[in-house]
Amino acid sequence: MPLISEQISNLINGVSQQPPSLRLASQAEVQVNGMSTVAEGLKKRPPLEHIVKLNSKTDTDAYIHYINRSETEKHVVVISSEQFSVDFSADFTGTELEVFDLEGNAMTVSGVSGSPLTYITTSNARDDLQLFSVADFTFILNKTKVTAKSGTTGSTRNPEGIIFLKQSTNAATMKVYVDGTLQSSVVSSNDAATQINDIYTDLTTGASPLSGTFTITKFGSSNIHITRQNGGDFTLHCDAPEKNLIAIKDSVVDFNELPARTKDGFVIKLTGDPSSGTDDYWIKHNNSSDQDVGSWVETVGAGLPNSIDATTMPLKLTKTGATTFTLSQNVWIDRKAGDEETTPDPSFIGEKLNDMFFHKNRLGFLANENVILSELGEHYNFYGTTATDLLDTEVIDLAAPSNKVSILNSAVPFNEDLYIFSDFSQFKLSEFAAGGLTPTNAKISLLTEYEHDKTVSPVVNGRKIYFANEEDGFSTIREFGIIEDLQEETAENITAHVPSYIKGRGFQIIPHSDFLFVLSDENTNEIFVYKFLFQKGVKKLSSWSKWSFKEEEEVIGMHVISHIAYFVIVRPDGIYLDKMSLQDANLVGLTPSPTQLSFKVHLDRLASTTGTYNSVTDKTSWTLPYPDDFGSTFRVIFSAEWEGKAGGMVQGVTQTSPTGLIATGNHATFPVFIGKEYRFLYEFTEPTIKTEVAGRLSSLSGGILKIRKFNIDYFKAGYFELQITAPGRTPFSHIYTGRILGSELNKIGEVPFETGAFKKTILAGARNLKIELISDSYLPVAFTGADWEGNYVVRTAGRGR
Repeated sequence: MPLISEQISNLINGVSQQPPSLRLASQAEVQVNGMSTVAEGLKKRPPLEHIVKLNSKTDTDAYIHYINRSETEKHVVVISSEQFSVDFSADFTGTELEVFDLEGNAMTVSGVSGSPLTYITTSNARDDLQLFSVADFTFILNKTKVTAKSGTTGSTRNPEGIIFLKQSTNAATMKVYVDGTLQSSVVSSNDAATQINDIYTDLTTGASPLSGTFTITKFGSSNIHITRQNGGDFTLHCDAPEKNLIAIKDSVVDFNELPARTKDGFVIKLTGDPSSGTDDYWIKHNNSSDQDVGSWVETVGAGLPNSIDATTMPLKLTKTGATTFTLSQNVWIDRKAGDEETTPDPSFIGEKLNDMFFHKNRLGFLANENVILSELGEHYNFYGTTATDLLDTEVIDLAAPSNKVSILNSAVPFNEDLYIFSDFSQFKLSEFAAGGLTPTNAKISLLTEYEHDKTVSPVVNGRKIYFANEEDGFSTIREFGIIEDLQEETAENITAHVPSYIKGRGFQIIPHSDFLFVLSDENTNEIFVYKFLFQKGVKKLSSWSKWSFKEEEEVIGMHVISHIAYFVIVRPDGIYLDKMSLQDANLVGLTPSPTQLSFKVHLDRLASTTGTYNSVTDKTSWTLPYPDDFGSTFRVIFSAEWEGKAGGMVQGVTQTSPTGLIATGNHATFPVFIGKEYRFLYEFTEPTIKTEVAGRLSSLSGGILKIRKFNIDYFKAGYFELQITAPGRTPFSHIYTGRILGSELNKIGEVPFETGAFKKTILAGARNLKIELISDSYLPVAFTGADWEGNYVVRTAGRGR
């Protein structure tokens, strides 16, 4: 019966759902409310700290968005969609947009009525809306709205024509026909002014004058403008040698056939020589007040619907003052040149917008199978600016290159490229060659084919993109990036060893440094935490665990700014804003003072308040900053050194009302910390003897392992329990209080935080042995490793040859 031991080098590798024989010893069966850190090992997670109650709504499908504009401009946007009116009718018009700063102060939002409010109205804000912030603007997209053109059409002009004397000549007679009738016939002359005056006279006062039915205007010695007074159409034709006198109406082939000065606003279509390959385009003459020489500029064809209907397009939320925001429609630029063939509508017209983004100074949309980016620097223009050329700054509109239907759902700008996700594939929008992202230099490439949940936006964290998919009621998270050795893209399943851990659909992924947080629509009172670590491109740590809150608390939004995590939580009486410092170690090790504890009090809904003492009843009462009657016990902790109780707990506290606490004695000298206990739980993997065979770690089988002793290495720990549950036995707890006889830290009036080893005798078989670390205390605790020793009995021996 040999005595053996095994060292568990750390406890930060999180949960594994593999059989114990396949797990690492440092992986756990259960880890709840712990935080894996490289520096301090496995710690009890930091507490939730109360900030403010935002409103009295209980909409768990609200959309939450955070704005991190600067150090002084940080806000949270809450768009709720109350699903039923007070009379329980199916009325989905209760959508409301609210903005708060991160201290909980409400901002005034104007414009939340009429068309803007109609656009964001939805019964499921969380899935139907999307917000993203760029500079001073936050764009709001409703993915259920179909985009459309405005019914307004561009201006039109009555049919008009020009009789243009390109060059005077004395070779022959020049004739002008209007509606097929000869209206002017003048003898040629070398004097252009004489020729154009003679034509004008024939048209206005000749044998059959047109002045009664036409408006005729002469411009210098070069041309005559003519239009029918009742707006009707007409024909215009000129007959002259070598086309020295021409009629201009509807269209011309050559720009050189146009006069330098004519009627202001005259529009003509240039068809171009068919052999030139040039598209048709429209030009307009600008000649202010019909004076002097004008100019010809490119314009849009007459009578076309050139405007995008702003009521069907994303809105913008703008900070307009210290405490004010304005919700408004964007002003989308109309088509300014060409027509529906030469400068067509963007491909998103008539489609739903699935995503919007900002990439390389272009605003972009995903619609159906297309990615559409605005003109460079003109974020609200999705029309070509000219029909005569394809400029590098023009709109980019490309379809996904796949042999199957690929509806594009999400786009993530990353590493100079745009990564695009469909239901089953991943694409990349990049450049063919140097020169920037242009219409002629842009390409979409198919990278990988993994399933992707279109309702969950991918996120960038470090050098990787993370995206989710739901499979058989559980969420899978993939890590998309380049394999350094192979230099190719792949998406590793980082939940492969915990395939049924994230129950339901993970509706939001939150990145932060070397953490990833996932919110699920089924376990709404839990946050799934992924801790990872890369060293020189190689992943050294891949750890899953979860944080659990009270059952009545539903987390609907989370965001990390610097090291502070902000939570939006729905409780039975309304929506709250809480925070959590992810670097709470900044208080550990400081010298205590009368106003400063040396540790963070580990109580959820943590708040600081000062009590009121009643000398008649000898009672101290405290008022909670929030109502709570959900059955949990509140703890009151001294926040300062007083009566030798710095960091100690007030005894005998009872709750007298949803906001009232009371205790015997005078405890009102200094502020106290008030909050609710939460439970840290870590269950070790069933002990097995690991051996390495052919480079693979496996467990020995065929013998019986009896555990004699178990040792826990703790770091600056205040309190914890080591609970042992052997098959057929009642669970037994070994309690560590932090007070060690003879230790210099064990002083009256101070809370000691020791570092050392906690060794206990077990004497139980390893099969189905449950070993748990538990802490319900308000005191912090951390663990750096463990080890055990036991006897291994092999009942058989191998037979030699």
